[in-house]
Amino acid sequence: MRRLAGNRGRGEGVTRWLGEVYPVIQARAQLEDAAIHWVRSAALPGADEWSRAGERGTVMSTVTNQGHRHWMVLPGVFNAPSCIDFLRRLAEPG
Repeated sequence: MRRLAGNRGRGEGVTRWLGEVYPVIQARAQLEDAAIHWVRSAALPGADEWSRAGERGTVMSTVTNQGHRHWMVLPGVFNAPSCIDFLRRLAEPG
C-alpha cells in the first residue's frame, strides 16, 4: 500500500474520509450549532456486583471537539438497545 504524505500510518480510506467526508460533517455541525461526538465503548473488568453474576460491564463514552465528555456504564455487553438508549440520552436537552 502506498503511503501518503502526512498519512501517519493510517489507511488510505481513513485519509480520504478525513479529507473529504469529515469537512462536510464539520461544516454542517457548525451551521446547525451542533456538536460532533466521537463515540467509544470498552469492556470493564468485573465490578463486584456484576462479577458475582458472572457478567462484565461496558462503558460507553463520547468526547466532542470542544472537549465535553459524556459516559454511561452498562451491565453486560454493548448491544443495539444499549446504543439507542445512550444516544437518546445524549439527544435530551440539558
